[in-house]
Amino acid sequence: MGQLTSILKEKGKQQAIEFWLGGTDIYKQSFRNPKTIERMKLIGADYSFWHFTHKNKRRILSPAASGRLHAIQVPTLVITAEYDLKACREIADLMEKEIPGAKKISIADAGHCMNMDQPAEFNRVLSNFLQSVEYP
Repeated sequence: MGQLTSILKEKGKQQAIEFWLGGTDIYKQSFRNPKTIERMKLIGADYSFWHFTHKNKRRILSPAASGRLHAIQVPTLVITAEYDLKACREIADLMEKEIPGAKKISIADAGHCMNMDQPAEFNRVLSNFLQSVEYP
């Protein structure tokens, strides 16, 4: 059982949200904008945290999706951020490497919720990419 699950079960949802938003170095570094933290508190208030307290019913793909990235044949933009979670930055690097022609952008001074930390830059990057795509 993970630390967030323990807090959720022992102390309740509000304490779990506080932990999620800064109780660990993993997340503390990843929330850059105070407005993002306030928005995430609102999201957390509506979030059920169901998967932290119930058995995981996910299906495992075989072969794993990470081994099939080379088959993606559409224009792909991978967006990450300077302060995104380490695992997410690693996944972005893998996607850029394995997806043919993928373009990776890292948004400066943004964390895991880069679209909330730097909304104007996120929208600019995404709009530029979408405008560059040639449609049949």
